[in-house]
Amino acid sequence: IIIFTSDNGGVMPANDSAEYGHYSHGPLRGAKGSIFEGGTRVPLIVSWKNKFWKGVKRDHYVSLSDIYATLCELVGVGVPNDSAQDSVSFAKYLYAKKNTDGLRKFLSTWTYHPRLGFRTAEAIIYQNLKAIRHIDINTGERTWELYDLEKDIGEKNDLSKDPQYDKAKRDMFRKLTLTGPCPNRDRKKPFVLRHGPKMGQSVTCDFFNDKSNCATYFIDGERFCQSKCSRREWICRL
Repeated sequence: IIIFTSDNGGVMPANDSAEYGHYSHGPLRGAKGSIFEGGTRVPLIVSWKNKFWKGVKRDHYVSLSDIYATLCELVGVGVPNDSAQDSVSFAKYLYAKKNTDGLRKFLSTWTYHPRLGFRTAEAIIYQNLKAIRHIDINTGERTWELYDLEKDIGEKNDLSKDPQYDKAKRDMFRKLTLTGPCPNRDRKKPFVLRHGPKMGQSVTCDFFNDKSNCATYFIDGERFCQSKCSRREWICRL
């Protein structure tokens, strides 16, 4: 199985590519490191001799993280427990365009400050719409944008102030929060520790008032109690 893709969009023209007349992101806005399509939309070509038809195209979005589960399904290997939890197989879709059951309905992306590690922006795509939320890492202030990628692949016409999209925008941002690094901020109900010396014990997020527990039970703290243990805990409190 041969896969051709990229882990990010093309570099800015100022970073050498313009010298050779090469604009790899074409009409897309932004470039590598950007939340816009020029930074996140990449080609994906999959070849498997005598298995897949040549020259056929697919138009449903997938994530690079989905390649893990897809390869496992293609070769008949199970995905290990607690592994690739955000990977969604598109193996059946590779065989036939009509096989869309089980594909992602939403696709979320995030960008982070290159040195500080804080989220600077996040986006979610649903059908033809893409909602973007920018985060000021100094104040936590949010600003929003909304685009119709079917009509505006270059993300030039911001629809976020158009009232006809209010419900769609609310639903998309709610889903974006649930799929992001601060889905619940803190889980309200008790949960069972899945790692560390006290594995199997039922606790609440108060357990992580002792910051040493955040280090010992890092995965549980990150998963259930983001405002106490997350690497971006101050943003999760907002």
